[in-house]
Amino acid sequence: LTMSQRKTFKQWNVNTENMHATKTCESIIDHLGRRHNPHVIVGSPEVGKSHLLHATGQSALRYYDDDVRILRASELASSDSIPSDWHESIASTSLLLIDDAHLIARNEKHAQSIGHLVDYALNLGVHVLCTSLENPRDWPSSRLWELLNQASISTLYSVSEASLAMHIKHQASLMGMLFEDAHTMEVLNHSGISWRGVEASLSTLEDARDSGRKLLDPEDVTLLLQGQISDHSEPREDSPNSSITLASDIFKRASDVVYSDVDVGGIELHTTALEEQEDDWEPTIVTAEELSSANDMLEMHLKTTLDELTPEAPTVLDVDSRDRHLTHQMGHLGDKDVGRAADVLAGIDISIDKALSERERIVASDELRLRHLELMMENLLQRTEHADMDELISITDELRFIQHELGLVSEDSMEAFEAEDEELKVARLSTIKPTTRLMGEEE
Repeated sequence: LTMSQRKTFKQWNVNTENMHATKTCESIIDHLGRRHNPHVIVGSPEVGKSHLLHATGQSALRYYDDDVRILRASELASSDSIPSDWHESIASTSLLLIDDAHLIARNEKHAQSIGHLVDYALNLGVHVLCTSLENPRDWPSSRLWELLNQASISTLYSVSEASLAMHIKHQASLMGMLFEDAHTMEVLNHSGISWRGVEASLSTLEDARDSGRKLLDPEDVTLLLQGQISDHSEPREDSPNSSITLASDIFKRASDVVYSDVDVGGIELHTTALEEQEDDWEPTIVTAEELSSANDMLEMHLKTTLDELTPEAPTVLDVDSRDRHLTHQMGHLGDKDVGRAADVLAGIDISIDKALSERERIVASDELRLRHLELMMENLLQRTEHADMDELISITDELRFIQHELGLVSEDSMEAFEAEDEELKVARLSTIKPTTRLMGEEE
């Protein structure tokens, strides 16, 4: 594996669905060869397994001096066997990456040869990291299965709508585009719940922005993603205005006019101009000789003042001469100290980004929930026009459910509910049936 700027952690988007796997890979980088060795990343297609695998390898290349090797199942499929000199390559390797290990496990010949390679790497202390569509315990029996069926596993789950909506808003803000919820929903509806679809739509939006296309309404986003042209997509050239017209507009805006409902034309406020007082003051003319004499007097005054100054006595806050090296500010950090400082600052930056991302995810989730409740209330409004008694009772139950959901979204009403994921226990009026009870002689 060579050094590259593609598919690194810089392009990796951390969210709820991949948080556990990301932290595990970070732990592998910090403790290479000691923790989670071997490790398998399991997940369905298009969840980012190969990206996370490649990003981990790139980080290991930057932190460690040894090589990083990668085996791809697609490359092994076109060859009958692995190179015979793989022993020499593994000896100088710190991290061995295997992409799509489940395909290798299904090939009996490759599963045996790669299994021996992994066994040799583990014996040398090389860290082994794999990706797979399925749990290694479900692989066919082979040498590779024997080594990885008990490996530590982290799962990449399919991305949710809330995470994609937060990603779309974040990328749109970086492009200088302010997206409302309706714009975000249009992008999601066109792209589907897929990282690749969303990235393709964002690339289309970025090209439209660079070309000067205006995206004002959600319909403009839909037409753009569908390859159509909206009415006001092309920039229109403004008609040239004369300087007289421009001056008239500025004068009208600067005039003192108060608009009211009574007088349609407006009420003009007339003021009288201020009377200018006569001023006969004239500046004093300074000659070159007077200016030179003034400069000499100023220099002599400064010199006399500075000579008379005495150094102040040391305060109690002064550092003792034996401890002065502790506050020395002219030194330079060594290579190791620079690396440690960079790691600490990077960790602080990542922690801040994670906190902001979590907060943005919560806001995006609440926005989607409010959008869903708004659609439910519009549907109830249409049903109310021709509803009978039973239907009105059912509508009342749904309104109580909407009220409960709104309470979960509102921060002020959070204390009224124990937890968001608790089962909703609201009495359904539509399920209450009248009963007949016999009293007295009727019994």
